Amino acid sequence: MAGLFVAIAPSAAHAADPGVPVVPRTDAFSAGTGTFTLTSGSRIIVDSATAGASTTGPTGTLFAGSTLQEAATSLASQYRYLSGLSLPLVTGGTPDADDILITLASSTSQGVEGYQVETSSSAGARITAATSAGAFYGGQTLLQRLRTGSWSAPAGTIDDVPDSGHRAVSVDVARNFWTVSELKDLIRRMGALKLNALQLHFNENEAFRLYSTNPAYSGLAPSSASFRYSKADIDTLVAFAKAYQVTLIPEIDTPYHSGAITRLDSSRSFAANCGATYSDTLDITNASVRSWTVGLYQEFLSWFPGAYFHIGNDEVPLTLNSCAYVSGSGKSIEQWQTEFVNQLDTAVNAAGKTTMMWANGPDILPNTDITFVNFGSVSNAAFLRGQGYKVVDTAWGASGYQRFFLIPGMIRDSRTASESQIYGWSWPGGANNLGQQFAIWMDFANTQENYSVVDLYSTKLATFAERIWATSAPTLTATQFAARWAAIGDAAGVAARPAAAASTTTPALKYSFDSTVALSASEFTSAPTGYASTGSRALAAVRGAGGTPGTTTGRGGSGSAVQFGGAANQTLTIGDERLPSSWTVSLWVKPTATNTDTSLVSSWRSALKLSQYNTSSKVGVTVFGVGDYTVDYSAPTGTWTHLAFVSNGSQVQVYAAGALVGTIAATVPYPAAGGIGGQKSVNGAIDDVAIFYGALSATEVAALAAG
Repeated sequence: MAGLFVAIAPSAAHAADPGVPVVPRTDAFSAGTGTFTLTSGSRIIVDSATAGASTTGPTGTLFAGSTLQEAATSLASQYRYLSGLSLPLVTGGTPDADDILITLASSTSQGVEGYQVETSSSAGARITAATSAGAFYGGQTLLQRLRTGSWSAPAGTIDDVPDSGHRAVSVDVARNFWTVSELKDLIRRMGALKLNALQLHFNENEAFRLYSTNPAYSGLAPSSASFRYSKADIDTLVAFAKAYQVTLIPEIDTPYHSGAITRLDSSRSFAANCGATYSDTLDITNASVRSWTVGLYQEFLSWFPGAYFHIGNDEVPLTLNSCAYVSGSGKSIEQWQTEFVNQLDTAVNAAGKTTMMWANGPDILPNTDITFVNFGSVSNAAFLRGQGYKVVDTAWGASGYQRFFLIPGMIRDSRTASESQIYGWSWPGGANNLGQQFAIWMDFANTQENYSVVDLYSTKLATFAERIWATSAPTLTATQFAARWAAIGDAAGVAARPAAAASTTTPALKYSFDSTVALSASEFTSAPTGYASTGSRALAAVRGAGGTPGTTTGRGGSGSAVQFGGAANQTLTIGDERLPSSWTVSLWVKPTATNTDTSLVSSWRSALKLSQYNTSSKVGVTVFGVGDYTVDYSAPTGTWTHLAFVSNGSQVQVYAAGALVGTIAATVPYPAAGGIGGQKSVNGAIDDVAIFYGALSATEVAALAAG
């Protein structure tokens, strides 16, 4: 097979899908004759001549730099895990018909991450690339082909080169802590999808997650080691990411979003001179504060060997210009930001790194060596590229706030790109366009388990990877792509999802809304108060992009109930449980007005509706992307009514005042990782919400209604 390697010319964009069942799709496939099959005697062979090398010449900003031997070691582990075969990793030797050979070869056409995979019934499989990154990605392509083919793959040659060099994921670990194990699972998924950069957002008002033993900065991090990252933790993540060709990009976000920093010393904020509103913003007009902050970055610059360090500079409140303290300084807050950013840039450059920062608009134009991550509009990204800045974009649509991002607790957020919108997106390309970033923001996730966040991001991430690796218009339909991805399955070695709990007639979660509690410091949440209840992570946190839910007198004239005003995204995020396919939701509702399309309990997947879309206030259920279902019942206004939704896995029975009012013949997933209220909340009050594992009987529902 030594003579089969063929150099290929990189294309501006991938051609039509060649029909190889992998994600992201490959550039080209030339069919051969026969089939390559892994057997119990198969080996993975690393070419001895190039085993200790990482590249034959190409390098790149995000090149992880692992040797070919290290890349092959990572691949072998994944192949063994998924196939169950022993697959010894050997260095050197002649491949047999059931072996995989991995080698580096000089190429001017594959770049840093391109590769070629050849499969033959007589000569085995060969993965060839100019770099260890390309070889790793070729290994992923072959692995996916074998997984979907019962560990056989048709003979032929795949040639593949990515269209975009910066394929990033950003995770907010500040507002909701991700353990090292959870981040490792994300890295496993990124490697399988050929995503190459992981940006970690380490600080917010809620917490600063990096723990240094330096007394000047050790007090910034949470006191519990369970909610922070030590140098040893970061070293572990850096090494693990390298094995999956992922570069870590740290982000310390200043001068805004700095509440966890200013709590250590409030004099470093604008609060004393401009008011408590600005207690979470560093006073960058103060030279000593700027100097201290530079030292903060210098403390952690050496922790991360990658080429980038992100300094934040996100959403700094321009209302500071109306503060006499700032206006009297002789400079606008934008001018102070620019000066501050350039000062940080000097420190980052001195450590041999490139500075990254957010760009919300065109008003901050610092040194042009800084790389922008655009969090503004598509047009803002184009403007910045035109000014000579290199840009990583997060925008996907023309309007002001359409982003490749996910906020799990912001139920049905219209700004968040759906899988179909991601799949239909067109990459603008062009000079200074480094690539694209998908962000997982944890603003509203204090009550949600991270495994439910995985449920929400996994398909979006696969779709994102598909479109940023191969940026030309897809030829598969979105449905066909989803089927392809589902057939491949999750990455090797990731933690299994928790099993659904066994059925019980005791509520898994129950909310009376009679007690309001302060959240514990360990939750590091932005919610000021919550409703105590029973069950795992049962706190109901007061949220509401469309206004905060209030309280009113509870049913029976005692206690309290949660009051909604019919606003969009007015939601009370609730405890996150993994329910079986059968479940029951019981609640009391008192509408004050009739509406259409209002939610009682909703999530990204489904919603229980007080008034179904396009009906005369009929109660119903929605499975998003599947259908809207209705029963012939409308809850009266001005009075408390008990409603229950009972699923047995294949249908949902709807009860009102203890009596069955309709049956919906559909499989409806419980609205997990969701909340009370939703994309459009009710006009009225809700009380005594109880969520059960399993389907309650008619007698048990009647007892709840009588209680």
